[in-house]
Amino acid sequence: MHKKLTKFSILIVIILITNTNTLLAQNGTTEQNPRTADAFYNRGGKYFQEQKYDLAIADYTKAIALNPKFSDAYLNRGVSYKKKEQYSEALADYAKVIQLEPREPAVYKNQGIIYEIQKNYELAVANYTKAIEFGGKNYPELYIYRGNIYLNNMEKPDLAMADYQMSVKLLPKDATGYNNIGYVYSTKENFTQAITNYTKAIEIDPKFLLAYINRADCYDAIGNTKLADLDRKKYSDLGGEISATSGNTKRSIYPQGSFDAALAKSALSRGLSRIEGRACSKIDGLIFKAGGAKVVLFPVTPYLEEWYALRDKKEGKKISVYMSKEANKYAIEAFTDGEGRFSFEGLKPGKYFIQMIHNFNQLKTNRVYTGSNTAMQGNTQMITNYYRDEDYVVERSQRVERFVEIKKDGEVKKIGLSKGLIKGCDF
Repeated sequence: MHKKLTKFSILIVIILITNTNTLLAQNGTTEQNPRTADAFYNRGGKYFQEQKYDLAIADYTKAIALNPKFSDAYLNRGVSYKKKEQYSEALADYAKVIQLEPREPAVYKNQGIIYEIQKNYELAVANYTKAIEFGGKNYPELYIYRGNIYLNNMEKPDLAMADYQMSVKLLPKDATGYNNIGYVYSTKENFTQAITNYTKAIEIDPKFLLAYINRADCYDAIGNTKLADLDRKKYSDLGGEISATSGNTKRSIYPQGSFDAALAKSALSRGLSRIEGRACSKIDGLIFKAGGAKVVLFPVTPYLEEWYALRDKKEGKKISVYMSKEANKYAIEAFTDGEGRFSFEGLKPGKYFIQMIHNFNQLKTNRVYTGSNTAMQGNTQMITNYYRDEDYVVERSQRVERFVEIKKDGEVKKIGLSKGLIKGCDF
């Protein structure tokens, strides 16, 4: 399944911190002819709401002139500068707010937004973190902002997941958090959990486009094309655009079950047993030793057994069956020597799956026609054809694998790793 980096919504909402009730209470005369810092500030707020940012900035500036410690005026003027994309001026005002009110969460939020726009992600995260620290539950959307940066820009999916989970805890009726949790699970190729969260997002918001198309991709990934097609149709019916594609491309599918990392880790904990082996391949009656090949050992878990059964049932010219990236992390690698020998040490009793992809070149010879000669022998015409032998190389690749069980601690298991029994390939 190809990786998608932007298949979830990023909601950035800038909230002007102002006292709306105060604004509405001002009389027309004061708005038209203000004389105090508060009056200029309130009229500036009115101009801001009308998107008259230059007039708002002018009034906030007058309010600051009358009251140099008016932190809200600095903050709102900074937001107005931000609206005009004058980021340096906005940051200067935010710095003044921090000097006057070092624990004001709104300034860290708005400062973080500017740093994110400028792609200074470390500073953006630092400011969102400060806003969360000082603002607490009043700023639940910041968990989405920060989680998006962790996932998209800093390659920290576990931190992103923690933030999205906090967002759904604080905003249980917001579909965005569930959609983003689903996306993190899909990047880990845990498609069942991803589908569960996309479904939750759709239950909250039946018109959430991204959740439908994301869930469709996950249904495809576990081989359920019928449900995938239904989700794509719903996505299209709601206004989403899907381009026509060829039906001849090879599909990749994965097991439906969730991978149990704790179980796999336990299965690979230290023991006293050892597996020794020798790997080779046989083509056209010739034996090729697997020198310098990578051999991988996996603990046999329910997830691996499901993958193996699915591959046996579904894999072919149009379908490839894979384990998740996380499942592939819980494996031990070894490399063969020149004779194809390898070993895995420190194993505990249990069942293991060993796999090798043996890539090698086979030298072959072909007889090539080079011409002929015609001569008369009496009344008979004789034709002599000439040939030469030409060597060429055929690239070969064989997937070789087997299950091995260690029954008691301290056991040494000796195996041959090849397709079928090959005399001369035993350890």
